[in-house]
Amino acid sequence: MTRREELFYLLRLYEEGRYDVATFCDELTRILYYESNGISELNSSEREHFEALGNVAKRYSPYEEDRKMTKWYCDENEVKKAIEMACSKLIEK
Repeated sequence: MTRREELFYLLRLYEEGRYDVATFCDELTRILYYESNGISELNSSEREHFEALGNVAKRYSPYEEDRKMTKWYCDENEVKKAIEMACSKLIEK
């Protein structure tokens, strides 16, 4: 499976409820940034939407203390909104 296919598969698995937010964020950042630069396999529109999603996912923290300390971290609701936005742009219904 290519990195591009893995990214779309990840979105579908999340939509099916097979990943929680924390696992989704870990997997997304692993595929996008750590494994052979998965983002290079995307076209410009896909890259734009996955980069936006990645920018939110990499800032996710389940800990309220982190989010109180700095506004850099985001909570589960922010990640869910970003996932929904990406899915609406990237996955045909």
